[in-house]
Amino acid sequence: MTSFDSKTVSGTNLGLGNCVITKITDAGSLGYFKNGSSPGHVTNESQEQSTIDCDLYPNPNDGQFVVEANEVIDAIEVFEISGQRVLKVKGNNSDSQVIDLRSIPKGLYFVSVSTKHNQFKELVLIE
Repeated sequence: MTSFDSKTVSGTNLGLGNCVITKITDAGSLGYFKNGSSPGHVTNESQEQSTIDCDLYPNPNDGQFVVEANEVIDAIEVFEISGQRVLKVKGNNSDSQVIDLRSIPKGLYFVSVSTKHNQFKELVLIE
């Protein structure tokens, strides 16, 4: 059975503007859409033109996940839906990094990955 839950959020300090986040659960899989974007990714006009390839897995997770990019990661920031930053870490001079957020409350968070030339934003669900 597929279920849909929508929440209107304002993430202007993340560069997202006002958007509707829709959580879609179907047979154990989970996807998020921002105003019709593809599952799992929050996009805006500038990001759609970006060439960065970045993966965040597993998603959903228990607070620990891996971020991988096709270039060296400079920084990773994690924000609550309200826009408050809960984590900022410098890259480890690698194209992958393990993030541990098991000490923060369960919920939906924005993850922003910055490289020398690009920025990638994705939603992560901590269960």
